[in-house]
Amino acid sequence: MSSVHTAAKGDCVYSIADLYKIRDWKKIYDAPDNADMKKARPDPNVLMEGDEVAIPDVEPATRKVTASTEEKHKYQVKLPKCLLRVAVHDEEDKPISGKKFLLLVGDKRFEGTTDGDGIVEQRIPFQASTAKLYVFFTDKKDDGEHLYWDVDIGGLEPSDTPRGIQERLNNLGFVCGEVDGKWHDGMDVSLRTFQKSAKIDPNGEPDDATTKKLKEVHGKI
Repeated sequence: MSSVHTAAKGDCVYSIADLYKIRDWKKIYDAPDNADMKKARPDPNVLMEGDEVAIPDVEPATRKVTASTEEKHKYQVKLPKCLLRVAVHDEEDKPISGKKFLLLVGDKRFEGTTDGDGIVEQRIPFQASTAKLYVFFTDKKDDGEHLYWDVDIGGLEPSDTPRGIQERLNNLGFVCGEVDGKWHDGMDVSLRTFQKSAKIDPNGEPDDATTKKLKEVHGKI
C-alpha cells in the first residue's frame, strides 16, 4: 500500500525520493499510482505546491560483499545527484560567457567557467534547495568585480500556472514584478512583449500557445 506525499513549494520528484530514502527517483515517477501526475507534470523537476505524489513501497537496496575479518575495509557509495543549470546574462540580455564562477551549495563549493552561452552546469546533491552563485569579471575572486545571485533550487512551478508564468517571464527578462500568482498591472504588457519576441499573437493572454512557447524558450536558457 503506497502512501501519499503532498508537494510543498520547492519539491520535485528527486527531492521527494531523497526524503523517503528511495535512491531511484524513477521508482516514484513511473509508479502506476502516479500515472495521472506524470501526465500532468511531464518534467519531474517541476511540481506545483499541493500536487499529490504516491510513494510506492520499495524494498531497500542491499548488496553482499565478502571481506576478511580483523582488517579495515573502505567502501564507497555513489549518492544520487541532480543537474543544476543556470544561464547568466547581462543587462542587454547577452550571455556572460567565459567567466569564472563560484557555486556554494550548503557546505559544498564548486568552481568553473561559464560556457559560450553563459551557462553554469553542476551536479549537486538532491536535497539542496538553495545555492549562492558568483560570476567574476576578473581573476580576483575575493574583492574583484562580480555578480551574485541567490538560487531557489526546485522553486519553479509549471508553465501553465500563474506563478510559473511570472517566474519564467522574470527569468527571461520580461519583468512583470513580484511572483505572487496574481494577475496585476503590467503583467499583460510583459506578456505581450514576450509574445511579440516569440512571434505569436500578442493578445496579452496566457493561452495554450503562449504557455507552451514560454516553457520552450525558458527551457533553452
